[in-house]
Amino acid sequence: EQQYAVLKLAKRGNLPCLCVDACNSGANALIQVHHALPIRILRATEFQNHLPPQVPLPDVQLELTNSVQLRVIADRLKSLCNIVYLDAKRTGELTLRIHTDGASIETFFSKLVPRLEGCKDESNECGVTTLKVDTKKLCASLQFQHYDVLNSALLCLVENEMLIVHVNLKHQVGFLTYYVPVHYLSKDDDN
Repeated sequence: EQQYAVLKLAKRGNLPCLCVDACNSGANALIQVHHALPIRILRATEFQNHLPPQVPLPDVQLELTNSVQLRVIADRLKSLCNIVYLDAKRTGELTLRIHTDGASIETFFSKLVPRLEGCKDESNECGVTTLKVDTKKLCASLQFQHYDVLNSALLCLVENEMLIVHVNLKHQVGFLTYYVPVHYLSKDDDN
């Protein structure tokens, strides 16, 4: 059984490319991949435009396990409403809710693992943080739950700024971080 992967920078047709050569041979099958991906090399002055956004400390952080299928619920809510509200508590509770002319729906998740380190005002555990998010954008950030790639995931809620979904992939392959913008909520909108 042979497995390898090689990444290298090369020129193909006078264009810089990231070349991927991978091989996986099993008992009866041999899979080889050779692919050249055209790239654009950035100048050092352009690099700052591709850094992650500067984000304040989150109000609430909740760890998702494999059993919490937010994506399934968000997909169902997407067909009913364009906006979903996320209410999170530092006690490990999360609520997804929508309000339309025809219905109001709330889905409750409890016993999520709260992560208090690195949050704002760590002494305030009883407050609720509410975010107003576009349902399609929420669904897009939860697509990792459709595949079996999740080692762990962390929802970070920064009130009136953004929802951050940080996913650690299996087998220490790496991580994905989604920065989901939110709609501004005044105190009157929250009721």
